[in-house]
Amino acid sequence: MTTGSDGKRLFFALSPDDECRRYLEALQRQLPPLKKGRWVRPKNLHLTLAFLGNVTEPVIARLAILAENLRGHPMEIHLARCGLWRRQQILWVGPLSCPPPLTQLVDQLQQLQVSIGLVPEDRVYMPHVTLARRAQLESPLPEITPFCWRSDRFSLMQSVAESDGVGYSVIGEWRLSH
Repeated sequence: MTTGSDGKRLFFALSPDDECRRYLEALQRQLPPLKKGRWVRPKNLHLTLAFLGNVTEPVIARLAILAENLRGHPMEIHLARCGLWRRQQILWVGPLSCPPPLTQLVDQLQQLQVSIGLVPEDRVYMPHVTLARRAQLESPLPEITPFCWRSDRFSLMQSVAESDGVGYSVIGEWRLSH
């Protein structure tokens, strides 16, 4: 068995550089106040590529080896719209469309999951950065100033319980170069 409750809760993600993190923090301050919910802490902002679930140490070692061999291109993600998924109560920012290098990386990560017996998520990939959880807004979302997020690496991250919520730690990071 490759997953279990004794494993680490993992996902692949893009982490923003300092410039992008400042943009995301400023965006959180510019959006309407939350009637209910909580803003994601700046250090936790990321764009998920593939959720893996609870993964054991032997599988983590295999993931790292396979991730090292992935090939992709550095990418530009044009964050241009905000939205609220009411059912999930997620306030997010994302691109109007998924750039091809991002689609290719996500596809490779899903193939990697299948190759070691993990089951990829069964929904259409929607690139986004979660800005707030359990969110209900006091007023409609405004148009936002677009931002170009440049990324030349991806990470394997772990969700870690902290006294004030959840934090994320990087287990491994790989450069995107073809």
